[in-house]
Amino acid sequence: MFLRPKFSAMVFSLTVAFSTVCSPAYVVYGAGSDSCGEWLQGRREPTQGWLFMVQWMQGFISASGYYGYELNRTDASALEAWMDNYCKENPLESFGDAVHKLVETLRKK
Repeated sequence: MFLRPKFSAMVFSLTVAFSTVCSPAYVVYGAGSDSCGEWLQGRREPTQGWLFMVQWMQGFISASGYYGYELNRTDASALEAWMDNYCKENPLESFGDAVHKLVETLRKK
């Protein structure tokens, strides 16, 4: 099925990208390697690629909670709004780094 390779790629990307918690030197695959500018472009003109970014973000945040981060609860709209604001200020930053900063924002103190 069409979605199976994308799901496999997303799981692999999340596994590799989650190493940000453990190691400062890491490689990000999939949507995490896109830029904040691409996030903003997708918000103006939603595409399948932008939807993949949303799924990648939600998966990374969920995996962060699964692997031990205590996160404050929120909803998808709030996550997207946070990314919109952050990416407007940092359009050249990688999307993966921005999502990692969102996880840090969501961490319970």
